[in-house]
Amino acid sequence: METEPTKQSIPAWKTGYGYQDTDFGQLLHGFSVYERESFLQMGRVIDYPISSLIVREGYPSNHFYVILFGKVAIWSHDLKVKYQVLTKGSVFGEVSFFGPSRVATAEAETYTELLQFERDKVLDWFRRREERLFKLFVFNLTRIIISKLIGANERIRELELLLREGR
Repeated sequence: METEPTKQSIPAWKTGYGYQDTDFGQLLHGFSVYERESFLQMGRVIDYPISSLIVREGYPSNHFYVILFGKVAIWSHDLKVKYQVLTKGSVFGEVSFFGPSRVATAEAETYTELLQFERDKVLDWFRRREERLFKLFVFNLTRIIISKLIGANERIRELELLLREGR
């Protein structure tokens, strides 16, 4: 179950948060300025106090998020294993486009402001645009997911080396 937001809807492009060199910038890579602004208007700025649960592993998946401020810990709820800590500009929950339930738990590690996107609203937005824009979005989303997989593989390799060394 996702925590209810505590802020009013604000057009995200009016917030002034930069995103050029982040996952979020990569997500919108190739979009025109107009397309970016239109896309960002679908987002809703919400805030979470420190230690707030944002999403829980195994629960329905209807949103994805961009971190505008703060830190979010991504972890396995059952195993209590922290996978990573994400910061400003990071995208998470993007797997919601491909599956019905969350694959990890997300918790605010500090006071955090997020830009929340509803999957159905985003898909409807793309239905009213050229097909090439949706293909570009999926391509960019896939690049972000691949980047995360590469990072996970590197972490697994590091842990394997530590195990071999007996640490």
